[in-house]
Amino acid sequence: MEFENLMDIPLNCECNLGETYITIAKLLRLEAGSVIKLNTVVGGNATLVVSGTKLLTGEVGSDSKKFSFKVSDVILEK
Repeated sequence: MEFENLMDIPLNCECNLGETYITIAKLLRLEAGSVIKLNTVVGGNATLVVSGTKLLTGEVGSDSKKFSFKVSDVILEK
């Protein structure tokens, strides 16, 4: 089977950068510009999910003013 036809198909990718717990009261007070502190720091671990499947693990980083994801392992969750 030839896979070249599949190479341009877009996939939904998500990267969970961290978690936190907040109260409902804090959630209702969030507005544009609010900051939510997460349990992950730059250099911490993250997972990349592609179309609902955990596919890669890596490290959270930053590139200028944007976050980045450096792949460290392929996990292919089934």
